Amino acid sequence: MKKIVVSLDYLSSANVPENANQERSISLPLRILDSSGRVVSEGVASSKGPATFDVSRVDGPTFVRLTWPSGKALTRRVEILDGRVGEVHFSDGEIRVNEWSGWAALRLGQEIATARNESRQPAAADSLGKIWVRMWTIKEAQWEPSPVEVQSTYVNDSVRQFDIRLDQSSSLLQMGGVNIPWRFVSLPGGGTCRVLFTRNVSDDPRADPLKVVVTGFRNEAETLLEFLARDSIRAANSMANFQLIARVLIEGITNDPVSAVAGAYFLLRTDGWKSIPLICFDRLCRDFPWLPDTSLILCVVMTRVGLKTQAEERKAAMLLGQCFDRGLPVYAEAVSLLKEAASVLIHVEGFRNLPSFKEIQILAASQAWTGSTFGFYGAVPWEPSPERLQGNPSRAKAVRTRTKSIQNEAEVHRSIAPPVTKLRDLKARTIAKVIPRTMRR
Repeated sequence: MKKIVVSLDYLSSANVPENANQERSISLPLRILDSSGRVVSEGVASSKGPATFDVSRVDGPTFVRLTWPSGKALTRRVEILDGRVGEVHFSDGEIRVNEWSGWAALRLGQEIATARNESRQPAAADSLGKIWVRMWTIKEAQWEPSPVEVQSTYVNDSVRQFDIRLDQSSSLLQMGGVNIPWRFVSLPGGGTCRVLFTRNVSDDPRADPLKVVVTGFRNEAETLLEFLARDSIRAANSMANFQLIARVLIEGITNDPVSAVAGAYFLLRTDGWKSIPLICFDRLCRDFPWLPDTSLILCVVMTRVGLKTQAEERKAAMLLGQCFDRGLPVYAEAVSLLKEAASVLIHVEGFRNLPSFKEIQILAASQAWTGSTFGFYGAVPWEPSPERLQGNPSRAKAVRTRTKSIQNEAEVHRSIAPPVTKLRDLKARTIAKVIPRTMRR
């Protein structure tokens, strides 16, 4: 018998602040192949402990292929004699990153130079520092400006990274710049999240010049959703522990509803939701009213089960509207489900006139790629738009024409939106000043 033992040493990719979620392990899908490229076995490499695979049927060299959420694959070749055990080790020491930004390399698929803590040394990265940001939070179905509470700041010539403390509410981080399209990124609330900004190295002229990566320090759930966002269903299936996800939903014992939402999205994509009682999704929606995703998930499950009465139709339509009253979804997986629910509910009397139906159409057209995290283009949260603006708020330009100034819109935005904060001015343990004004959709 021949065996391969695969270990994963990606500890720096799981580095988290003390007050964040304490999920420090990480798992990544891998495949065992023979010399002809045939898949011998599939499984998961985890930082929790080594995984063992039987390769007795393989003649000649064996290849172990590890896949990152970005789609990048690392392959190791190993020769194993009969009766022996081969060892393969993957380490993040091979990635030219440090313990702060290592987590993002797996999602970006590119090298990130070493960052330093800004509290120890002055900031560099002048070009990134000129990017401006705003924070928005939903309160009583209204978007309002909110402070950006930065706990830690890390920076170098190519990276700016911030740890931000968030309440239990739907929050959006807006960003833009002279050559940076205005866009929003949804942030996972209920704790500390980390946001990394870096230049996009892609040669594709259609690509955004800025890459933004977000983590709520929920490694397993977020990695799973990263694969789903790229339609890598095979990788997601090899990772997902269905029984664990189902038990969390059924028993309702989770202290982390954001991870439960991620599990529900996986179940909805893979039909695993059919084995979960409807009451469990109802409890998820009821117990965590600050998460817009929970209303959407229950709505979609109801439509898939079948709406047998007008009361059920009205409830499903109400849930879809409630999703927007609670804010906007955390994860990009929600967009396809929003369209699915709207296509089912379109025949419900009066539904076409609901704001949620119109918002879904525009929101889907305005979506911006931010990996598993939901992002969209626009000037204010209640008006997503596929029309991309860029520049400072005092003088917005349409990206498409690059010359036409949108003076009227820029003037309106100045009158209703809070002032912006440049990335270079965000410091740890400080709060950016905003105008305390109520914003209505």
